[in-house]
Amino acid sequence: MRARAALAAAVLALSVRAGAAVAAEPLRVCFDEHDAPRAQKTGDSGFDVELMRLVGERIGRPLREVWLADDDRLTDIDKSDLPLKNLARGECDAVASVPGENALAALRGRLALSRPYYGVGFELVGPPNLPNDLAALRGRKVSVQNASVANLVAVSMGLDWTAQASARAQLETLDAGKAQAALVWGPELGALGRKPKPGSQPPAVLRWNEHVATRAADKALAAAIDDAIAGLTSSGVVTQLLVKYGVPAHAPFQRAFSPQDLTAIRFSRK
Repeated sequence: MRARAALAAAVLALSVRAGAAVAAEPLRVCFDEHDAPRAQKTGDSGFDVELMRLVGERIGRPLREVWLADDDRLTDIDKSDLPLKNLARGECDAVASVPGENALAALRGRLALSRPYYGVGFELVGPPNLPNDLAALRGRKVSVQNASVANLVAVSMGLDWTAQASARAQLETLDAGKAQAALVWGPELGALGRKPKPGSQPPAVLRWNEHVATRAADKALAAAIDDAIAGLTSSGVVTQLLVKYGVPAHAPFQRAFSPQDLTAIRFSRK
């Protein structure tokens, strides 16, 4: 009897230790090395780095950053690829700031998205007397980033636009009086020390909701991350991190971009 009890106790102890080891398994998140304000390898900093560290704490899996080399000269709009293929190949367990199902493309079905935790878009920057309605900007020169969705919208709406290669160049054009308004990718504003025009909001065609992506097969992890994201959102932590990094703090939008929005704009002008 005593031998059986001792054996049972030993098995229980091994199970507890094994459970602790599993719980302590790191949460591997893929980040580009130069993706401020979301992630920056230098300084191990960024909005999403801090957020996913808190997610890891909540689910009992310490964050392990998986840094992916990228070109520090590229901007948010220049970067066309999220590290989703790396996620699908198992190089990490999650990717943050994924702008909805359309971003999954051919990987749809292999990856799953958490609930959205913040909204992001092209922000209107300009003087206080600038109208907030994009249609009312007709007759004013509008600075956009080349080949961005904002550029496509400006073309579709028949705005008088000028295109620059970066958010910094957009603002320089605005400050030099060569444009009267600018549509700037929101996350870029923090590092440049600028804010959107008070009272303005990105229209649906220029806004997205951001999610955390996981592999669809990792259902338990996806559920745990989703619960953690919900808690961090409802407690105001997500908003605090956005403000810290100068990102316009938008809660997830009720309606965000869809390709049909661009089609609707084109047809509305015919």
